[in-house]
Amino acid sequence: MNELARVIVASVTHKVLLLTFFLTPTTTLWDTSSTLLIDSNPSIVESLKARLLTWDSVYYTSTALRGVEFEHEYAFSKYWSLFIRACSPRASIIDLAVTAAVISLIAHTTALATLYIIAKRWNIANPNLCVLTYALSPAGIFLVNGYPESLFALLSFLGVYCFYTDTATGFVVSGLCFGLATIFRSNGLLWGILFAVHVIFESINLLRGLRIAKRLKKLAALFVGGSITGSGFVYTQWNAYTQLCPGHDFCDNRIPSVYLFIQTKYWSNGFLQYWTPNNIPNFILAIPSLILLCFSANFLIRRRKYALACVHIVMFIGALFFWNVQIITRISSCLPGMYLYLAYIYPKTSGKVWIAYSAIWSVIQAALYGAFMPPA
Repeated sequence: MNELARVIVASVTHKVLLLTFFLTPTTTLWDTSSTLLIDSNPSIVESLKARLLTWDSVYYTSTALRGVEFEHEYAFSKYWSLFIRACSPRASIIDLAVTAAVISLIAHTTALATLYIIAKRWNIANPNLCVLTYALSPAGIFLVNGYPESLFALLSFLGVYCFYTDTATGFVVSGLCFGLATIFRSNGLLWGILFAVHVIFESINLLRGLRIAKRLKKLAALFVGGSITGSGFVYTQWNAYTQLCPGHDFCDNRIPSVYLFIQTKYWSNGFLQYWTPNNIPNFILAIPSLILLCFSANFLIRRRKYALACVHIVMFIGALFFWNVQIITRISSCLPGMYLYLAYIYPKTSGKVWIAYSAIWSVIQAALYGAFMPPA
């Protein structure tokens, strides 16, 4: 077995252990509302599987079973729910939850291999370390329990790989990957930054008269790829708009986005809206990931990956000032630049400290998540 295979096996083992720790009923659920979705007298096996119905997975599986029913459910990708439903052997809520977990584990494993290929292409000295840092990501249990994070990361890694082939075909294919990613998670729209930054660079080179035919071809491909990326977000919002408007509160907003409306109404998203004393623990939990975003952005800038660094910077600003800050530990898991940086600094003490932190935090997180307790 080669070294990559050993790392992947270790990663899968780690995730299975997290799931086992999470599923074992050693704690009392802080919120038991999800038990209303299952039979009153389930078997032991069914009870264990039912523990997968925790936090957002409740919404994903519920909408997979019956469609979107309440307005706040538009914040959760119905396309991820439809994908779960299409792959599930049976249309029961427990089977849907199990199917979602299996899909997540498969996507996570495939993402590991994709990240290895990126690291090799970018001449990272030890690509296996890069894979290991993703395997021990602070996203932890969210990568294997019915959330779209793993599939989103896989599509993001594929998109980044294709984009940095620096060819017209690569730009278009990466747009397809990012467009699909955006259907499953709306923050995939941030990948449009790659195209925007490179349009600026190519336009400058075009004005300088450098290889005009090649620049025009690249610009056309960048516009196509960027448009496909944006279309993933526009399609999901337009679909919701046609179902809810006219007659809904958000329909007459300057930007009639159901996602922005719901995030503001139910999750207090908005500039400094999350900056309240009761959220101080969430900011503390997010500090390691926020610091990593900054240092990895600097690493990418030094390697002249300016567009990818911009994605890191925008995500940092969004998490710190606009979003529920604690989610940065999982939504940043799609950024290959973080793991490339961690592999680069691993020989230093700071790299080893991060590995230790990630390993310890993932276990604590699985326990809290299994008890239906924050952060999530």
